[in-house]
Order: sequence, then C-alpha cells, then structure tokens
Amino acid sequence: MTAPSEPTDASAPSPGSPNGRGTLAWRNAVFAVFFISGLGLASWVARIPAVRDSLRLDTALVGVLIFGLSAGSVLGLVVAVRLLARFGAPGP
Repeated sequence: MTAPSEPTDASAPSPGSPNGRGTLAWRNAVFAVFFISGLGLASWVARIPAVRDSLRLDTALVGVLIFGLSAGSVLGLVVAVRLLARFGAPGP
C-alpha cells in the first residue's frame, strides 16, 4: 500500500489557473485599456465638427482623412501579422 499523499486545498486556485489573482489583475488591466481607448475615441469623434470648423476644412476632406486613418489601421494589422511571422514575438 502506498502512503496517503498530503491533503491539498482544492478550493485554492493554482497560480496558472484561470481563477488566479494574476488573471483577475490582467483582466482588469485589459478592461481599463479598452475603456480608456474607447473614451478617448468617443471624445475625439464628438469634437470632429468643431475641429473641422476651426481649421476651415471641407467636409469631404475630413471624410478622406478619417478614411485614411481607418485604412492605415487595417494596413497596420496586415503588416503586423507578416512581421510577427517573419521575426517572431519578443521573448520574456
């Protein structure tokens, strides 16, 4: 017969488990980053007409600028995937 092993506390999550304190901190940090990013974008979008008027820009030009920002974001996503495939992600 084998000796009984030491009792373990089944209710305590292990450090790498999804219920650990570190995971909760990371989840809250990601939530905060997305919240602040959304708040900043919403604030900027609400001010577009005032900025357009103060710079005396045409509505069509502002539309082209906004489209350029969107296209640049999509292009950045495509390029980032290829750069990560070529060079890899940085190590710890």
